[in-house]
Amino acid sequence: MKLDTIFNRLWNDYISQNPSAGEIYNLFLNEEEVIVNDHIAFRTLDYPEINIEVLAKPFISNDYIAKGEYVFKEKHLFAKHYELAGDSKSPRIFISQLILSECSEYIQKTLREAFEKANLGKSTLEDLIFSGSLFSPLSYSVFNRLREESEYAAWFYVFGFRANHFTVSINSLKKYNQIFSVNELLKKNGFVAKSADKIFESTNFYRKK
Repeated sequence: MKLDTIFNRLWNDYISQNPSAGEIYNLFLNEEEVIVNDHIAFRTLDYPEINIEVLAKPFISNDYIAKGEYVFKEKHLFAKHYELAGDSKSPRIFISQLILSECSEYIQKTLREAFEKANLGKSTLEDLIFSGSLFSPLSYSVFNRLREESEYAAWFYVFGFRANHFTVSINSLKKYNQIFSVNELLKKNGFVAKSADKIFESTNFYRKK
């Protein structure tokens, strides 16, 4: 699958979940800005069937290469980022995975049981980054319990395999190449930054008033 198809499919799914992101994108276009996507982020678990290396395959087959590794001890995460060889303007791909052996017994047991019930056929693996949640049916009580221990685990339980966020490279904008000017533009057009306790409600950082 070509990169344009991959990115368009991911973006269309993202704005269907986060309509404000599409509105902000159009706002910049109306301001005659050329938007450069700095990076796209994904989340997964460290099971061999769905780990970072599996999610990275569609990008590696399109000449992306691994460039960096990261460890976030407090959140029990390991991550890698990939860049398109010879093309600095293409979005970097960040993929992180939850290190389950470092999590509570509840998180390990809950996600293992949910994963074992998931329909993970060959067709799903080929399109894993577009698959959404593999866990069905979802439980609100399970979500809340996971969220108490790990926002990451709770988000993955609900949203699964889709882009966690897209980004705008502010430095690449012409008129709005400072963060304060971007904030002023968004505020003027009815967008406000979410408070920390509301971030989970959408993967988009800004929302309409």
